[in-house]
Amino acid sequence: MKILKETCLVTTSIFFAMLVVFCCIPYTHTVPFYLLFPSFFFGIVFILKNVRHLSKSFFLFCSIVLFLLFLRLTLLWSIRTFPLENPEQVLLTLQMPVGGFISYFVKDFILYIYPVVILLVGTLPLIKKIREHISDIASITIFFVLSLVINISTIAQDIPIDRYYYLLNNKESVTLYHSHFFENEYSVVNEENITVPEDKRNLILILMESMENWPRELIPELYQLAEQNISFSNNGTFSGSFDIAGSINTMSSTISKTTGTPYIQAKITQDTISWAKMSHIVSIYDVLKKDGYKNIFLQGSNASFARTNVFLENHGIDKLFEKENLLDFVNMAEKFKVFDFNPGFYDQTLYSIAQNILDTLSSSRPFSLTLSTIDTHYPYGFYDARCLEKPLSDSEEDLFKATLKCASRQIYEFVNWVNQQKFGTNTEIVILGDHLFMGHLLTQNRTRSWINIFINASKIPNQTKNRLFTSVDFAPTILESLGYSIKNHRYGFGVSLYSQEKTLLEKYGYSSLNSELNSLSKSKEYNDLLR
Repeated sequence: MKILKETCLVTTSIFFAMLVVFCCIPYTHTVPFYLLFPSFFFGIVFILKNVRHLSKSFFLFCSIVLFLLFLRLTLLWSIRTFPLENPEQVLLTLQMPVGGFISYFVKDFILYIYPVVILLVGTLPLIKKIREHISDIASITIFFVLSLVINISTIAQDIPIDRYYYLLNNKESVTLYHSHFFENEYSVVNEENITVPEDKRNLILILMESMENWPRELIPELYQLAEQNISFSNNGTFSGSFDIAGSINTMSSTISKTTGTPYIQAKITQDTISWAKMSHIVSIYDVLKKDGYKNIFLQGSNASFARTNVFLENHGIDKLFEKENLLDFVNMAEKFKVFDFNPGFYDQTLYSIAQNILDTLSSSRPFSLTLSTIDTHYPYGFYDARCLEKPLSDSEEDLFKATLKCASRQIYEFVNWVNQQKFGTNTEIVILGDHLFMGHLLTQNRTRSWINIFINASKIPNQTKNRLFTSVDFAPTILESLGYSIKNHRYGFGVSLYSQEKTLLEKYGYSSLNSELNSLSKSKEYNDLLR
């Protein structure tokens, strides 16, 4: 009876000890290194003193523990870093080239898990003591079962496995059908449907990474720009644009905003290059180029990410400046040589390059310049040490808050610089958030929507409040803000917000519209359009 009692006591103690380890060890990355290092030091001393007396089974057990912890941390890091709750977005991204982001995420993962290795080494004496009271098989079994239960519980709570299964098993074989939704709602764009204005205005389009309706204290300048200019909203407050199917990441939202057509693929294994060309779709850059505009696209990251370069080069962009060819450009001036995170250049450098490009671009024919920013990218932004706004601490939340404040001030200063130039009076600036922030910082307790601001537009809309709209509505809205006239104000699946026509979101509602858009993957008309 005494032996049984002691065995139960030891087993229960180990179970709860391991439970604490599994629940608490993921948060060790928030503990300062100098607090973890003493345990690591004592662990190393323990190994050096006892290395001859430690059995192979002890090291095998430690290896198994480390492996199970590695799996646990990989799961938690993935949930923390990626929008796994959105299968469509994840699967679309997985089939695209990811450029410099791979090295960034690898670095972030290493920084996330290294404290666990330190802590595990520091607990080796305790592990050895516990294992003296329980067999190898029993201890490994308890640890393995506990790991399995906790991980399955986490997956069930945070990842919609059923939706992943459905998407993966229903996209391999697609039977195309006739879509009444496509037939009723898609408007072909051609010369007969668009009237060119006599006075051609320049366009600067700024696609701000993950820029949504953050609290005013974090982006005060953007609120100010919205209040002083044109900004469409759904409830009378700042912003109001919703993410919909086919417009959920930077690539798909850029396509939606410039073509009025969501980017929905029919097969997971589909050739992404041919789809990214979207040969039968007309972008606003195609329209502008036909009317004599010179179109420039500028971004600090690698344009091969998600085949962005393929789409742009096939839709009216005359010159694409991105990470690879900017490396040569920035060598011309010392002030541009700031390149200290993997995915690309900081936005401050991007705005400086844009000013140099505009000095030359503005001296020729009408132009459009599109800037795609990156500093506010998930999971917690890329803080630029040159920012005037300093974080209150090194926590992810404070770093991201400082990054948002910096982004707001920088774009305000850029807008003021443009307005002070000779070409400024004939130049419209459109600021759009590309999509909602995919991370989890600061996203609770508010209705989220990404921003839109029209500065120095050619005309004033009749209604800016109480509208429901999405990415596809901005292609016609941008053109009409420049002075173009579009038949029935419809462009692709989009409706100009300068009109009183109902948008698809206003006609169908959010859930029904998403359902109709997702069904386009099996539509013969949609597949023919993108081939």
